[in-house]
Amino acid sequence: AWVDYDIKPYTGTLDDKPPGIIILNTVSYLIFDIGFFPIRLLGLVCIILTSITIVKISELLDRRESGYFSAVVFSLSMMWNCFNGPYLGQSEIFMVFFSVVANYFLLRFLLKPYFFHLLIIGGAFGVSTVFKQVSGLILLSSFIMILINFNWRKSLKFCFAIGSSFI
Repeated sequence: AWVDYDIKPYTGTLDDKPPGIIILNTVSYLIFDIGFFPIRLLGLVCIILTSITIVKISELLDRRESGYFSAVVFSLSMMWNCFNGPYLGQSEIFMVFFSVVANYFLLRFLLKPYFFHLLIIGGAFGVSTVFKQVSGLILLSSFIMILINFNWRKSLKFCFAIGSSFI
């Protein structure tokens, strides 16, 4: 109803929602009408894609088997009640997905640098921050990883590219 009457959602409440989940709910409402099923289905797809990305990360770092184990643990932990498991449309699910995708491309960049990877990293972190602002700390840790792996001049250039695509 807040979309039809141009009412701002979650104003004056204790639990202010980040803009990403509000935009996602609005688009879902405009396309599918009332209902949480499309957002929860998208949340389930994000959990599956995050698990696949975790396996890909383990292929870059170690062995595929460790990625399978990590993906199963991740998938099952996202279903726990303490992580709002029954409610798959939470903003944390989308934040985690985009953060994991950004870290996957960061690892690929550290192994074989391509400028295009920096744009994907910054864009994924930008979208992740729209869903949950705490993902900015993950971005900071990525900058530290780049600073450790490259000289300071290259690092500043790379961090600037990620930061500009983040914005």
